[in-house]
Amino acid sequence: MSLLTILQELWRFIKDYSLRILLGAIAVAILAVGGRYYSANIFVEEGQEEATHYLSEVYAQTPASLEMIVTLEDGTVYTNSHIFDEYFSNAQVIKQVEEATGIEFHQWRESEIALKLYKTSGFRGGLASIRDSSSNIFTLRFLVGKTSEENLAIAQAYADILTSGDIPFLRNSTISIITEPISKELLPFEIYETLANPETLNPFKSPSTPSYIVYAIAGLIVGTIATIGLSFLWRLSKKKITYGFDYAWSVEDYHLLYQTDNDNTSTLQEFIRVPVKKNRVVLSQTSAEAILQPVLVEEEYKGLLILNTLQELAEIESRPEEIVILVHSNHTDKVWYREQAILAGLYNVPIKIIHII
Repeated sequence: MSLLTILQELWRFIKDYSLRILLGAIAVAILAVGGRYYSANIFVEEGQEEATHYLSEVYAQTPASLEMIVTLEDGTVYTNSHIFDEYFSNAQVIKQVEEATGIEFHQWRESEIALKLYKTSGFRGGLASIRDSSSNIFTLRFLVGKTSEENLAIAQAYADILTSGDIPFLRNSTISIITEPISKELLPFEIYETLANPETLNPFKSPSTPSYIVYAIAGLIVGTIATIGLSFLWRLSKKKITYGFDYAWSVEDYHLLYQTDNDNTSTLQEFIRVPVKKNRVVLSQTSAEAILQPVLVEEEYKGLLILNTLQELAEIESRPEEIVILVHSNHTDKVWYREQAILAGLYNVPIKIIHII
């Protein structure tokens, strides 16, 4: 089979099915955008939208930080950083800090719980305690207020608690604050990915317009490919021949496409005439006399036979020098063509296939 012919026929197939392909692509794009919207909103529980909005404001601020080191009574260094997270996030401690600062920030913790952002080894939350394993220095990060100023005031209140010595699990221990509370990020995100930041809330936010556009474009591409594939398979299941990929021919055969919209009948006659043969058989499932009538009266065509099947040739005492198979789009059966192509190959003569579009 000719690759060029197949590509031409595939292009004709796409043009013929362009409306179906377009509708299929649009349908898949709509499903993709709808699915994105559905997945982003259907699993949002009550209170999560408000919690997301609140934390979006909180996580957008500059955190306050302080650094300290804790030495135990026996001179060893204290190393449990997570216990500070849990203790300082306790409701009673939060209330104590709120009374000391006049800043209400407990909604930060409630919002994290509403979004199921629990403190784990993979997420430290807005109030985090991180220990540097090489120096054993604790960095306490406070990202719990609505403004950077609130974060700094809250950090100072927690520093006062640390220096007061009134922490149950650190009695008889020495807490040395190395860096006083400052409004600055001391922990790089490249290393500490567990820290709370605006990107933490991306899974809970409604998709943005660019996100929908990306899904729409992806849906159009997938829909186009899927519709073309399904239409191609549906086309192959048909009994009639329409395109050049609906049937097969050998590389030794001559295969020609004849477009009735661009060519006249004489061109088709020339396709059959060349090269000149004394005994030529033309096979056509549909009537071909109307097409060939102008040349049948010419002298060199006295040996031309027009048959519906090669089986009819068995009744004629003549051996063909060339067999021409006319394929009419949307009229010629695949089974008929397959039978004639097999029988024609048994004669060991040139075979010419003319596909009339």
